[in-house]
Amino acid sequence: MAVNKSGKLKRIYIGHSKDWDYQSGLYRPIKESILNNNYIIIFPHTPKGEEFVSERDLKKVDLFVAEVSLPSTGLGIELGFAHLFKIPILCIHRVGTTVRSSVKRLNCEIYEYAEIDEVVNVIYRILNPSLSVE
Repeated sequence: MAVNKSGKLKRIYIGHSKDWDYQSGLYRPIKESILNNNYIIIFPHTPKGEEFVSERDLKKVDLFVAEVSLPSTGLGIELGFAHLFKIPILCIHRVGTTVRSSVKRLNCEIYEYAEIDEVVNVIYRILNPSLSVE
């Protein structure tokens, strides 16, 4: 299990637009991956659990993964908070989609993917630079 400087499990926040099937297209593949066993993953639109308040709770996140294939005002606000709090940001987008210029202005990595499973390895490498998932 991966821990942060405080000795606690690293926390990954998954941000996205609500205008697509994020449950099967994003949440399910991540829940079924190695990430789910080694990190605390925060899915903002899951019916159970405590409400995630961006301006308060993003300060406790080790990595913000933002699916930016579709524009989203709420996601943009969260990205602004993460940028302000100096949280590492990974922006992912599907092949054939355009990354908005506002996203490109952030201090973030941008990764284009064909299959969401590719993203799992990218996230793992960011949080564990000396390791990778095969």
